[in-house]
Amino acid sequence: MAEFASGRRAALVAMSSWVLAAAVPAAAQDPRSSAAQAAALAWVKLADADDAAATYDQASQRFRAAITRERWADSLKKAREKFGPVVRRTHASTRTPGPGKDTPPGEFLMLVFRTEFGRRGQGTETMTMEREPDGTWRVSGYLMR
Repeated sequence: MAEFASGRRAALVAMSSWVLAAAVPAAAQDPRSSAAQAAALAWVKLADADDAAATYDQASQRFRAAITRERWADSLKKAREKFGPVVRRTHASTRTPGPGKDTPPGEFLMLVFRTEFGRRGQGTETMTMEREPDGTWRVSGYLMR
């Protein structure tokens, strides 16, 4: 009887592992998440190349309304000097911000990347992605830590 119970337990563990393994790729293949991540990576590559003008032009309308082109260029330059060049970047998570009194209307995703910087070592980059009326995901917030 003990063999049956341990065999059944092993089968349940194996089945649970399979269900979890099957669920992870399904979540990773969410079209919204994939599109937002692709847009974020294209945008941050421009930042990696110190192309502040292009990052500004490709950011969301909300981003551009919050900061001038010149101020953004200065802020990006200072942050990049402090952190150093990107050595490696890995997507860590994607989440939908919860509703709150400060959450503006619209569709948003928060992307977090684990990033190794040349001067700072390990850090994170957090990007708020906003789906604009034309259906395009654009960066509306960027934070390096």
